[in-house]
Amino acid sequence: MRSQQLAWSIGALALGLAWGLSSPSSGLVWLLGCSIGWLLVHFRIGFSGPLRRLISQRDGQGLYPIAVLLGGLIVGMAILLGLEDSLGLSLHLARAPLRWSLVAGAFLFGIGMQLAGRCASGTLASPSPSGGSFPLSLAGLVVGVFAGSLHRPNLEQLTPPGYPPVVLLDRFPLWGAVLLQLGLLLLLVFALHRFARGGRSVPGAWRGQLPGVLGLTAALLLLLVVSGEPWKVLWGLGLTGAHAARGFGWDPASSAFWASPSRSALLASPLGWFQHGAVIVDLAVIYGALAAGAWRSAGRSPAPSPLAQPLSYLGGGLLMGYGGFLSYGCNISSFLGGVMSFSLHGWLWLLGALAGSWFWLSLSQKLSRDPPPGG
Repeated sequence: MRSQQLAWSIGALALGLAWGLSSPSSGLVWLLGCSIGWLLVHFRIGFSGPLRRLISQRDGQGLYPIAVLLGGLIVGMAILLGLEDSLGLSLHLARAPLRWSLVAGAFLFGIGMQLAGRCASGTLASPSPSGGSFPLSLAGLVVGVFAGSLHRPNLEQLTPPGYPPVVLLDRFPLWGAVLLQLGLLLLLVFALHRFARGGRSVPGAWRGQLPGVLGLTAALLLLLVVSGEPWKVLWGLGLTGAHAARGFGWDPASSAFWASPSRSALLASPLGWFQHGAVIVDLAVIYGALAAGAWRSAGRSPAPSPLAQPLSYLGGGLLMGYGGFLSYGCNISSFLGGVMSFSLHGWLWLLGALAGSWFWLSLSQKLSRDPPPGG
């Protein structure tokens, strides 16, 4: 077992050095991505499972680590923004317009997340021998993101324009924006506690995840420092899908989204895709998750959804990818990235995903209780 652990560690360092030959930042991004994947699996940090337990059992314990993670990212982002000039950093905040299409996309993502039994980052962190659904969920994500990139410009024209991005830093000083975000987070935790009170839960069971949550907070902030922006899970998958489609004869110029010069340049050569930071992080998370499986002697297999079968994993991935692109990201890039960037679209995304999860779980529960026709 120790030899396996050593082999995975040496492999991570070797690949990090290989990417670092072309760009030192790419090597650091790889190592940070490996750390994220390892932490997600080793400490069993997830998003879809806690939401499912909250809605189905009124057990909110699993969401407290997410609240701690959010608080750490908000405070950490504030510190980095305060030191941005002195450290010579160039940080790009995640911001998105407040549109009905964003809510609809997050709603679809919530359905897909419960259908597949995992979120987008959870899919990357599930390539274990006991998790044979990994390739189906991943394939669904890639295809769904690519389809979303083709349809989003037209769909946005069909929906009301909504409001431009609302970023608290544009309206308040840094300390005021931090207090407002932390206040919203405390209100969310209070509402969570009131809703879950009386439900089936084990108080304090989540505290064993705290070391992993703190490590994940540090890794995500360091990734922000190195890459200049929050982790974009779906962007790496979208680039992968676009490159694959181009190999099958698809012309990027035929798409309103991919025809822009900057995005066309990303598809100009395979090496450009392979060296993109978002792709490197996604690959590294998969590697780190596999390494964590070796450390734990068994891979992490997410809890199945009520209708967990092969088509459910594939369909869940498709809905997550498609809805995630419509909503400018997944639970990582749109929710965590939006909240840590002081953008209100992060909270709006959470409401849409909660509604989608509740809808699917309620429908699944009702269908499982209804007697068959004629029975």
